[in-house]
Amino acid sequence: MAFTRHRFYPGHMASEPPTEPAEMRECLILSVHVEVGGLAAALGEAGKLVAALASETGVVTCKVDRYWKFPDQYRIVLDLGGEDRIARFGILYDLLAPAWSVRDEIENEIYAIWDARTDGEFILPSARWAHLNTFTRPVD
Repeated sequence: MAFTRHRFYPGHMASEPPTEPAEMRECLILSVHVEVGGLAAALGEAGKLVAALASETGVVTCKVDRYWKFPDQYRIVLDLGGEDRIARFGILYDLLAPAWSVRDEIENEIYAIWDARTDGEFILPSARWAHLNTFTRPVD
């Protein structure tokens, strides 16, 4: 049996493609997993990260939560908005770490992955993994 992957559009069934193109939002997202002693320490690391990026980009939202896969790690997710996302991606790519495991481009998405086990230093010493991603998506 063959399976077909369907994209779901807000307000539409999977079998109905939208009749009008959806309004798109440009996004630049940074997700950093840190290994710290608790939520208070993770929030402190989030503050350090936001401060380190302040000269290069604004932050729309900052979320911090425990990472389900590794209970000793917290995930910091920064929505960095979408203006000049491609240029800011390059700036942040260079600022955050001197080396990244992966950098790839697929259609309108560019992403990079940093891993402490293989990639050396990161702007936050407590970081264990990071994902920098820019893409477009339909507006909610």
